[in-house]
Amino acid sequence: MKSGTAQIIFTDELGRTVNTVEIISKGKGQLTILTSQLEDGIYNYSLVIDGELISTKKMVKSAY
Repeated sequence: MKSGTAQIIFTDELGRTVNTVEIISKGKGQLTILTSQLEDGIYNYSLVIDGELISTKKMVKSAY
């Protein structure tokens, strides 16, 4: 399967896009998220390849 574009899109609880990260390499990888500018809450992050939604996961940001 050949893919042209891939990105991870981060959205808040209301579905507003918070950040988009373009993925430039194929295979396993790692992405570090700096959450210092995010308010506490629930966020979704979605993998989109060639405009098609592949998977969405949730993350929770909270103060200790």
